[in-house]
Amino acid sequence: MGSDIALGSASANNLLSIKNTQSLVDKTSLRLATGLEVNSALDNPSSFFGSRTLQSRAGDLQRLLDGIAVAIRSVQQATIGVDALSQLTQQAHTIAQSASDTISSAERVSAVEGNVDLSDVADITDLSGVNVGDQIFFSTNSLTTVNITPPALSITIAAGTSGNELVKQINDLNTGLPFNFLNASLTEEGFLRIETGTEDFPVGFTFVSSTPNDANNLDLARALGFSEQAQLRATGFGTNEVQFTLSTSNTLRSFQLFEAATNEAATKSSVLSQLEGPADGLIFFSLDSTNDIFEIGINNENTVSIAMTSNLTVGGFIEQINGSSLGGLIEADFDEETSQITIEAVDFSVESIQTSFTSDGLAAVFFGFNISPSIYFTGSDEDSVFIGTFDDETLDSIRSLETDFNNVLEAITEITQDTSFKGVNLLAGDSLNVFFNEDLSNRLSIEGTNFGATNLGLEEASFRTVEDIEQALARAEEALQQVRQFGIRLANNFSIVETRETFTNSTINTLLAGADDLVQADLNEEGAILLALQTRQELATTALSLASQQQENIFTLF
Repeated sequence: MGSDIALGSASANNLLSIKNTQSLVDKTSLRLATGLEVNSALDNPSSFFGSRTLQSRAGDLQRLLDGIAVAIRSVQQATIGVDALSQLTQQAHTIAQSASDTISSAERVSAVEGNVDLSDVADITDLSGVNVGDQIFFSTNSLTTVNITPPALSITIAAGTSGNELVKQINDLNTGLPFNFLNASLTEEGFLRIETGTEDFPVGFTFVSSTPNDANNLDLARALGFSEQAQLRATGFGTNEVQFTLSTSNTLRSFQLFEAATNEAATKSSVLSQLEGPADGLIFFSLDSTNDIFEIGINNENTVSIAMTSNLTVGGFIEQINGSSLGGLIEADFDEETSQITIEAVDFSVESIQTSFTSDGLAAVFFGFNISPSIYFTGSDEDSVFIGTFDDETLDSIRSLETDFNNVLEAITEITQDTSFKGVNLLAGDSLNVFFNEDLSNRLSIEGTNFGATNLGLEEASFRTVEDIEQALARAEEALQQVRQFGIRLANNFSIVETRETFTNSTINTLLAGADDLVQADLNEEGAILLALQTRQELATTALSLASQQQENIFTLF
């Protein structure tokens, strides 16, 4: 049996030494292979589990670092979107500003244009409705305000007067004046076109036949192409007039109104039937029935009726106009400084304003809106004022800018919808929580904002009035400020997240270095130990060989 074999003490000791040395060699080789001094809890429980704890925390932070990286990309994407939105809102603001500048620099043109070709007419008296001796009166009460003595502002049609000569006669009325208050011409179609030459100098046109009566006066206006403009107006003094008014201003102004009882300036609460004008006489009277109707319309249509009752106030009159279907097209107001009622055309489509009054009895309405203020008595009579409008080129430019503005709004909404990263869109109202430590107690909440055009307060533009343009301009300015403020907030959040990313990376490196410090081996030291152990093994093997030779020498005795 092998267990019955007895080794000498020297051999046994050498064998044990070799075994122990091999065990040390194995441990040292493992440390060299793994680079760790502590490979298991058996090597050093405190260091092993301490290292594991540090590594676990580093792993948790590493997973958070992935979320931080996603957050950084989300914020970067939102920042790109904000930059695009800033450019687009700035563009919208620029477009609205261009529209405002266009309107501000454009001059209002007040003109009427006939619809009869006079270019080839050698003698306009050959036209049905035109007779020798017919007259056109051009009345204005503004020339005296600049100390100019008005000339005879009328022309008389003579036999053999051609269309071109008619134009010359009208333009000759400017002779002796320091400016042209009227400019007449024939259009490409041969239509007679007359426009005012000076701002705030309205001109009234009155057509008087050589045999004056309603029918003949109207025939004269129609024969010259002004059937749509000229209105039959009853003066209240037994005669009628066929006339209309041309004014570069877009605002009708009443007389300066006073309280008849106190001679104090009128207010919005003043009752119309108790007011007087500059001549100290009642200009509204016998308004005691709902059948006393004042009508106001635009462009010879869209007429609304206002019941002129005895207790109707200035403010009530204004409210009825603004609350009617004409609201947004014209706007009535009361100028408290001048005590005048104003009716302003605010929509660019308004070319003329018509007023009329009908009554079932003797009544008067005397606003003084037009160039030749008139008393309206019983009956149906009408005045038409052609106000200053912008030329077609200006209006076409405004419409083009309106289209451009709305295209930008659409682009803003599209940019907002497309600015997302991994399902997070901070420009569409999404929020983002970024966690910075392993127990999720430290975090940053990044609140998104919905930046669609509507949410920015940018509504589809309709540049029909100066107010529309100014509102669009103000809204674009406000939207631009909102986008810029959100961009600043994003930049601050981005800086925080980026700083925390750097901090977390450094923390992870520190934790891993600490974990390594607890378990890593000194490879230089371990290499030296292995070399020493290998030398010991060789010496032990030699000693074992010597011990075996001693036992062999005994056998030689036999």
